[in-house]
Amino acid sequence: MSRPNITDVLQIRKYPNRRYYDATRSRHVRLLDIRKAVQAGCSVCVRDSRTGEDITNQVLGQIILHNDGVKLSVIPTEALHHLIRSDAASWQITVRAVAPTVVTATGGKNTFAKRSARSGFDAAKSMPSRDLLIGQLVRQRDSLTRKIGELRSAGTA
Repeated sequence: MSRPNITDVLQIRKYPNRRYYDATRSRHVRLLDIRKAVQAGCSVCVRDSRTGEDITNQVLGQIILHNDGVKLSVIPTEALHHLIRSDAASWQITVRAVAPTVVTATGGKNTFAKRSARSGFDAAKSMPSRDLLIGQLVRQRDSLTRKIGELRSAGTA
């Protein structure tokens, strides 16, 4: 069987016994294999074998936690708290507000529109690298924190 092109989307099924099956290449895979495929430029779509639900984001998040945890250290703890506390709608508002600025600044890639369309909200036409987006979010958070501090100081004066 031929290897998929980098532009192909690998179709992965996750079974209840925590095993993953790459239907594109007809073989069982581990999270490490999925990570290597993504690093090589492949996209993946992971579905629950019982429900058919797209669980790609959860699996990619799991890969980041297990193999690339150091990348999470660049995200401020406050932002992670906010992400956990916020509902999907408010988080989508945040992403909508930030994405056009970041995309304009970077020229972006055409992946944000695809992802945002799958998630159910309209968004910018492209997506920058993850690190660039995180940097932009951190700068915007710092700016908002400064403004809140200024407003609090002005209110007590």
